[in-house]
Amino acid sequence: MITPVERFRGCLMGLMLGDAIGAPFEGCRQGIEPDFQKDLPAVLRYTDDSEMAIGVGESLIASDGFDPDDMAMRFAENYNPLRGYGSGTAAIINMIKSGMHWKEANTKVFKNGSFGNGSAMRAAPLGLFFSHRTGQLRAAVEEASSITHHHVLGKEGAVLLAYAVSLLVTQEVMKDRNHMIDALLGFTSSDEYSAKLLIMKELIKEEASGEQVVLRLGNTVLALESVPAALYVFLVYGSDFKKMMQVCISLGGDTDTIGAMAGALSGCLLGEQALPGEWIQKLENGEKGKDHIVEIAERLFLMHQAHS
Repeated sequence: MITPVERFRGCLMGLMLGDAIGAPFEGCRQGIEPDFQKDLPAVLRYTDDSEMAIGVGESLIASDGFDPDDMAMRFAENYNPLRGYGSGTAAIINMIKSGMHWKEANTKVFKNGSFGNGSAMRAAPLGLFFSHRTGQLRAAVEEASSITHHHVLGKEGAVLLAYAVSLLVTQEVMKDRNHMIDALLGFTSSDEYSAKLLIMKELIKEEASGEQVVLRLGNTVLALESVPAALYVFLVYGSDFKKMMQVCISLGGDTDTIGAMAGALSGCLLGEQALPGEWIQKLENGEKGKDHIVEIAERLFLMHQAHS
């Protein structure tokens, strides 16, 4: 029996693992077959995906709930340009650091806001925290996304990822893969994401090749491509974390973010104890490394219990 706190820990550890495992392969061609014994570095280092998820978790804890102004400042305080931030997100964070309010900064780079996956990759802590309050989840995730990704497609990708996490915390949704897809279809307000979710059903039925998955869902930094790709890989392979990561990498493209999102879902499903111990041992553990993200998960669980 997987306890709720193990799901919280597994979710955030899975996010960091998926991010760090996928990072060395980012931008690789589709179809690569990684040899994890040979191809992984001695120390697994996370990217902006985990750094921003850490900021989300820290802000929820410090604010005893959701405060977008505090969250924006956490992103600015944690910002390490060596973590591989996208140019648009980096520009917005630097504007915030210089004193501009996020509501002004978030449309300075893209007039209608960014529709990349930078808000979906960090949405898992919000899914955990609001898992018993789905009525509040959408509004909170949309506003948290808007700090850097104000476009409707960027926000909706984050909403769907967070909602998927909440389903894993609160329901048995993996007995039938279509159960989660149907739940997401019922929750989304986007025709574009609805179309992708229906394609996911077809791909599962067809037992599609990786080439077909990339062709029909995508693998780029666009939220409308990478969020459905991560959801698909999780639904098909998420009960085996290593196999799932092999498939994430074989899709090519934005492997660290696809890995981070799928990893958060798989970790939430399996619990921390089922994640590969040899990979966890390799994860960096500096000031805000693997111990820190586990602490965030545990504190979010306690807050979640208090707010439920």
